[in-house]
Amino acid sequence: MPSCPRLTTFLLAGAGLFLSACHVPDATAHSVLQISAAGALTLDGTPVSSEQLGQALAARQSGAPGVLVEVRASPQADIAQVKAAVAAVEHAHARVAFAGEHGQQ
Repeated sequence: MPSCPRLTTFLLAGAGLFLSACHVPDATAHSVLQISAAGALTLDGTPVSSEQLGQALAARQSGAPGVLVEVRASPQADIAQVKAAVAAVEHAHARVAFAGEHGQQ
């Protein structure tokens, strides 16, 4: 299997985030953030810009005590854009979970 430093970095960051949040969460709303290879963001099937992401998550939090955002990033996505999206999710006080391609790890 060929080496892929970007994928390795992404997986290690995801594992670190997962291990730092090992506890049973409160009841939360669940959202899926997809990041395409071209960098397009889709939140629960709706295209959003980087600027709109925080507002969209805030709207989801109004009806729940918290939001868990499952991040599904293409392996070809720019890691800087993935990090920026994760930072926006965290800035919106939502929890982050990473998923592999098609929701598989």
